[in-house]
Amino acid sequence: MDFGRKRHIYSMRNKAFADAFIAANRDRVWTREDEKRSSWRVAYQGIIFLGGLIIARLLMWYYTGK
Repeated sequence: MDFGRKRHIYSMRNKAFADAFIAANRDRVWTREDEKRSSWRVAYQGIIFLGGLIIARLLMWYYTGK
C-alpha cells in the first residue's frame, strides 16, 4: 500500500549545514497540503479495505449459507 511520500525529521547542530540541507531539499518539504492529502488517502484506503471485507463476508454467506 502506498501511504504517501516518505518523510524524515532532522535535528542539526551545525547552522551552515542545516541551511544548505534546507536549500537542497526545498522542493521536498512536507506541507499542510501533503498532510491533508496523506490523511485522506489513508481514510480512502481504510474504506476500500472495509468494503472488501463486507463484500467477502456477503459472498461467503451467499455461497456457503454460513
